[in-house]
Amino acid sequence: MQSDLQRCPQQLGFLCRSPQGGGPGPEGAVDAEVAGQALARPDGPARERALQAYPDALKARYGGYYTLGRVFVNLIGNPEIMRLATRYGLPRPLLMKFTLKLLANLTDPRGGDALDRVVNGLSRLAPAA
Repeated sequence: MQSDLQRCPQQLGFLCRSPQGGGPGPEGAVDAEVAGQALARPDGPARERALQAYPDALKARYGGYYTLGRVFVNLIGNPEIMRLATRYGLPRPLLMKFTLKLLANLTDPRGGDALDRVVNGLSRLAPAA
């Protein structure tokens, strides 16, 4: 998996977004957790082990969400499904609100409205593959 993260030596090993990356994303909380764990350890192998936990931490937190995104992209990549979605989905404000929350990760992780709970539930049920 190609990552736009790189070491920032001026910040004692913090993970930073490269200028070519898309800017901070939903991974920001995981970045901070992993960096905090690394900085809490002494320099050397212990700190490196903490930084190596980053991919697994991302997968644990967002794997289901990304799986949902891949399924959605595969669906809209089918011209017939896209034609049906354009014809029947676009005029439905509730469906469009759901789609926006799903694709832009705009859900409230605790509570929120019914759409938030549906997206969050689906993310937890989806495999993190």
